Amino acid sequence: PLPPKVVTRLAGEVSALDTGAGVPVTLSVTPQTLESLAGGDGAARAVASGLAGLVHRGDEVLPGPYVAASPSSLEAAGLGDQLAPQIAAGQAVLSRDVGAAPSLSTWVLDGRLDPVTLGALQSEGLRRLVVPSADLSSLPAVLQNTTFARPAAVGRGPQAVEVYSADPTV
Repeated sequence: PLPPKVVTRLAGEVSALDTGAGVPVTLSVTPQTLESLAGGDGAARAVASGLAGLVHRGDEVLPGPYVAASPSSLEAAGLGDQLAPQIAAGQAVLSRDVGAAPSLSTWVLDGRLDPVTLGALQSEGLRRLVVPSADLSSLPAVLQNTTFARPAAVGRGPQAVEVYSADPTV
């Protein structure tokens, strides 16, 4: 079970998102945490139910492995073949507990993007990737008033991935 302080914090976040009805949000929910909420006490189940309500009204949930795991770390530990089962388990939990299995085409990566990670996620269906803005190279001085609103491409041809910047100020 999750500690009561964590459940209380998550309840506050879900409530805040719910009061913003009409503003679409994209949720990054760790399936393992969601499963703990859904199987927890009344307060925890209420948070899981609130998340399901957000998805039901049209908010999007992102894919992820059952437990937070870096494809590169799994590969380095000789466990590279565990990524696909972890993603499948995550999809099953998200589908069961929020009522929707997310598309595997868009991922958020808050960590190192390397060829192993990119290849592993591409094999799972990756087409769009959102990364922290600090992970992208700086714009030339003449373009400093511009944003990363348009994606950058990683790779070429049908295997190209669109990379978007997450704006930390939004």
